[in-house]
Amino acid sequence: MKWFIKSIYKYAKFSGRAQRKEFWMYTLFYIIFGTILWHIDTTHSVNIGDSKYGILFLFYNIVLLLPTLAVSVRRLHDVDESGWMLLLFVIPVIGFLWLLVLFLTTSSKKDNKHGKSPLLISS
Repeated sequence: MKWFIKSIYKYAKFSGRAQRKEFWMYTLFYIIFGTILWHIDTTHSVNIGDSKYGILFLFYNIVLLLPTLAVSVRRLHDVDESGWMLLLFVIPVIGFLWLLVLFLTTSSKKDNKHGKSPLLISS
């Protein structure tokens, strides 16, 4: 939970690096809270029109769009890639799989052009 909150506090910080644990713990809690809100929306029938998404779920995703982009860019910086690599997401299947590989890659232990290694800072 602390990693999720830490990423929320750095909601618009696109510079620097985010280690693998920070990114995946943020993603885990993002999915958990989103699922809970989606369930609340569907059980209380507060869907938007004919869609299966409700007001709470939509608001949650809008609010967390910037922190999600920021932690993703910092994660790409950690594996010494540009934040622009996020645009691979628009390529169906292959782009998603390539980003998944990058997000799962171990942090580089050396400093890079994006900053000091979070592995060395946290130890």
